[in-house]
Amino acid sequence: METKVERILRILFLILAVLMLLGWGFLRSQAKTKLEPLLELPKKTITDTSWSYAEGEPIDLNRADKETLMLLPGVGEVIAGRILEYRNEVGAFTYKEELMNISGIGEKTYEELKDLVTVIP
Repeated sequence: METKVERILRILFLILAVLMLLGWGFLRSQAKTKLEPLLELPKKTITDTSWSYAEGEPIDLNRADKETLMLLPGVGEVIAGRILEYRNEVGAFTYKEELMNISGIGEKTYEELKDLVTVIP
């Protein structure tokens, strides 16, 4: 049989659990409204277009044209086009690892390319 103290503790625990769930829901809704403006940030754009490729230097993913990208091993016309398309849709590359977002470039290909490319903001 449940004592009066046990009954009170059980009710307090249930009230506390409900309050915690309500608070968690409120915090999630607040976080969502604060994140929504971040989703609408403008694309990262490239402001310096004076870069040109010099043989032996890493290729800048943000400024290289299709022909220059095709100098990379394993990058043909299709993948070079996908890199340019990614750059146009998403914006400038922030880091080299973003190359793995390109269809046809996985970890193995990235490992071959990572020392041959650079990202200049």
